Amino acid sequence: MDITFGYSEQNGNGRINNRCMCLVDFKYRVANVLNLKKTELEDKVNGSIGIIGREIPIHKGYYFVFKKGIKAQAEYRIAKLFSNKRIYQAIDDDKLLEMM
Repeated sequence: MDITFGYSEQNGNGRINNRCMCLVDFKYRVANVLNLKKTELEDKVNGSIGIIGREIPIHKGYYFVFKKGIKAQAEYRIAKLFSNKRIYQAIDDDKLLEMM
């Protein structure tokens, strides 16, 4: 994965909970989403988790950022590769900025 960032939620009492790390990979060079392979995406995630460890929990959604022009195609392809499980997600720059 290309970047990771910390994520937490604040409850109504001001306490911070659900601390975790989000993993993000930029796929700007992908021109044809049919070239995306399930094992390639899984290997990116597993390799990154191996490097950063699990002392801080890892968010159970892994994000792959695509250009806006192919994001919808990438969403469909990734959903198909992972049997519609929402763990691996295709997003665009706007969604990433919203998350941060």
